[in-house]
Amino acid sequence: MTAVPDPAHVPAGGNAMGAGPVRGDPGRATGLLTDAERAARSITDEYWKASALAAVAEALAVTDPGRAERLVAGIGDSMPTTPSITVEDMKARGLGYIAEALTASDPGRAERTARSITGEYEYGAWALLAIAKTLGAADPGHAARLIADAERTAQSFTGEDAKTAALAAVAEALAATDPDRAERTAQSITDEYLKASALTNLARAAVLPG
Repeated sequence: MTAVPDPAHVPAGGNAMGAGPVRGDPGRATGLLTDAERAARSITDEYWKASALAAVAEALAVTDPGRAERLVAGIGDSMPTTPSITVEDMKARGLGYIAEALTASDPGRAERTARSITGEYEYGAWALLAIAKTLGAADPGHAARLIADAERTAQSFTGEDAKTAALAAVAEALAATDPDRAERTAQSITDEYLKASALTNLARAAVLPG
């Protein structure tokens, strides 16, 4: 299963216009997210409803991870499916968003959430890599194990789209600590575009000062 670009998803720390979030007003944030959830639930198109709820869940994750997980669990089975978009895909995507959002504040819960993602979805591997990056120098052994687990997960996929997307992320994560292994991982990618992109990113990392 391959990732489908999600216009409702904005990486943590930014918004759709590229600016950072306004901080320091949790009460306002709670009210806004309640309104966002209400608006999302009113969407009649089930795909866009699921996508919007996943984005709300990501924003809720740091302050109310339990509610965030319930939102994702409640993504409806009435959502129409295609060969590349299913209810389980949307739920996996939502859990991946939650795990990534929790990496800084609660890496243990983030890891548990990431490992709860089953099936051939790259979101769990991506979340493990995000946690590894956050742990970094503070716990290099744990970070290395997370990267290894993400790589094993990627290699276990039978679908080439999910496998190549996850391996590209693994190669990037390895660049700073094990450039030879990172290159071998990048060279193993069968999609030529993603291979070229991964190798280019490794080249950029190689010329950066240590």
